[in-house]
Amino acid sequence: MTNETVPDYRKITFLAKLIVITLGIHILIDSCLSITEGISFCIGPAPADPNNWDIPHIVVMISELVLNLIMMVALIVNAVFVCKWMHRIYVNMEKAGMQELIHHSKTVLFSWFIPIVWMYRPYLTLKEMYAANGPPQEGRKNFLAYTVPISFRFWAVSWVLCNILGSVTAQLARYDATMQAAELAACASSLMSIVAAGCFIHVVKTITARHVSTVPESAS
Repeated sequence: MTNETVPDYRKITFLAKLIVITLGIHILIDSCLSITEGISFCIGPAPADPNNWDIPHIVVMISELVLNLIMMVALIVNAVFVCKWMHRIYVNMEKAGMQELIHHSKTVLFSWFIPIVWMYRPYLTLKEMYAANGPPQEGRKNFLAYTVPISFRFWAVSWVLCNILGSVTAQLARYDATMQAAELAACASSLMSIVAAGCFIHVVKTITARHVSTVPESAS
């Protein structure tokens, strides 16, 4: 990619800011969920009959319900922003004439939703986005072997662990005998989610800065 004007340039800085905001909300909600899950583990499972629930169990159940609802909305909104952000960057790179890209703007988003593939392909895509938007002297061949900041790797590991722990939580929560284990798994999943969100904020800021410095948004 060069500093020449790119036709129909797609601006990304505002989208990047929206991603950071929604991820910040995500971190806040996940932190609150970690606290409620820890409290739930300490007070023990709620009685099977809701009529026998005491005040702490009622407060925890309502808090988790509200927090999970807000979290679901934030995740959906964030997913839309991230998809648009990635797509715009790939459109810009393709219009700038980059021929050696492994991924394509029309297919780059599918890797987030395909079983097994979601565990590694998004990381490779982000790695390519980082490498392709570097200064010419860095060289842009062999993107898969390109060295990226450690936040990229931390995000990849915590992202996978968060989703695996979420699946484990869902399985354990099906049985009363493993309900407390489910609470622990949920707490661990929330902590991994916080790490993943924090790392992804750095990833988004880093890639956005490299992309804009390579092709300034004023060149639209």
